[in-house]
Amino acid sequence: MPVAKTATMRGFWQNHRILIIGGFLYFLLHMAIQLSGTFDADLRNALLDEKDYVISARNLILTGDYAVWGGQPAFRTPGYTIILAALKIIGGGFFAHIQIFQFLLGFFSGLLLFPVSRRFISGWLAVVPTLLFWFYPTLIIYRYLVYAETLYLFIFALFLWSFLRPPNELNSKRVIAAGAILGTLILVRAEWLLIAIAIGGWQMWRKQTRIGLILLSATIVTISPWFIRNAIRYGRPVLTTMTGYNLWMGNNPQATGSGVVDDNPELELMRVIREVETAVPPRQDTERSQRYTAKAISYIIENPLATLAIIPAKAGFLWANETRIIDWAFYRGRIRISDTGSGVLHFLLKFLWPAFLIALFTLWIWVKPAPFTWLYIIPFVSTVTVAIFTGEDRYHLQFLPILFLAIIAAIQDFKHGMRNRIQVPRLALCLSGMAFIAWSSVHAQAFYDYMRDSFSNPPNTVQVSPQRKNPP
Repeated sequence: MPVAKTATMRGFWQNHRILIIGGFLYFLLHMAIQLSGTFDADLRNALLDEKDYVISARNLILTGDYAVWGGQPAFRTPGYTIILAALKIIGGGFFAHIQIFQFLLGFFSGLLLFPVSRRFISGWLAVVPTLLFWFYPTLIIYRYLVYAETLYLFIFALFLWSFLRPPNELNSKRVIAAGAILGTLILVRAEWLLIAIAIGGWQMWRKQTRIGLILLSATIVTISPWFIRNAIRYGRPVLTTMTGYNLWMGNNPQATGSGVVDDNPELELMRVIREVETAVPPRQDTERSQRYTAKAISYIIENPLATLAIIPAKAGFLWANETRIIDWAFYRGRIRISDTGSGVLHFLLKFLWPAFLIALFTLWIWVKPAPFTWLYIIPFVSTVTVAIFTGEDRYHLQFLPILFLAIIAAIQDFKHGMRNRIQVPRLALCLSGMAFIAWSSVHAQAFYDYMRDSFSNPPNTVQVSPQRKNPP
């Protein structure tokens, strides 16, 4: 082997050895999980949203449509369904294909964070966000479930890699590519339509009009085929017909702030669901959504104080710890580990998220937030969105790349003595943030414990509609 090539390889190893070792351990972890059979592959034990996605993928293959339960062809955006349909066409072990695919997505998402991190974090600290992303317990769990979280986190990491740059580095080609990525992200997670508008608006407000306009134009072009399809089918260019249902779930007499509610048929919440699902033909998605929207708006107008009073709970569920998924998956039999392993995992999910956030707020008392402040639009818009609809802890997983980058950047600044005099407004804001994060986790945990003990059915078994049954 030539001396120059050997020196190059040695230099690459010295500069990236932590990343290489981390990647090797990530692959070993996947092998251990697969060999141990930790995640059950029986569709009968699948979680409700998993069944939605599987049914939609099957219908896409058989009929060319995206119908879910009872025929709702635009209930969900199509991005994740298309991926699942492609994996299902491959044949063989469907769940195994999904797990391998999402494991690889998680790996490449972490790799994409590394060059992003190096743009404003130096030395060995630049690799830490990647390692945190690879080994964060909640993200590992979702890589083995049929949920869109792993896919949209990969697309989000790709968006950060393409767009998180100084304005002078964002030429038209890069911005067009970033807009196309953002549009793809919207087709996986509808909430990102509002975030995309906010990011484009922020760029224009900061006198980066060219960047904002090109970004939004490329985004619109990317998502336009789905809007055109729905306009032809329904007469309205809708992104998703889930909006009305979600609005009713968040604004009704039995609203909890979460999408998890008591499904007692005697309650007003379920009576309206039963009424709408019975009155509207299965494939008339937009009419169903409009009826739910009308019911929710009527409730908001008649009960403004109750609507405002539940907003903190909605935000609390968004920013709470992540124990719900482990409770839910254990109940359904999707995760099979020992009681000791369950206890350790539950402990990690209960404390890791609030610990990271409180640490970041603590650092921000002394150091300024990292550059690229438009990133903080994402959690802000998400919080406003759940204040209107409902909050779930898994909705904050998209904040994790931002959190990892922000906390390591803050540690670097603190370490290098880039500290500022403590200012009262910043101190008050950070302490308020810490208090809210702590309250959110306590509130959510108390709610889920109460729900498990008091509601008419076991946890998280509320149904979207009377049509929603186990798939054949």
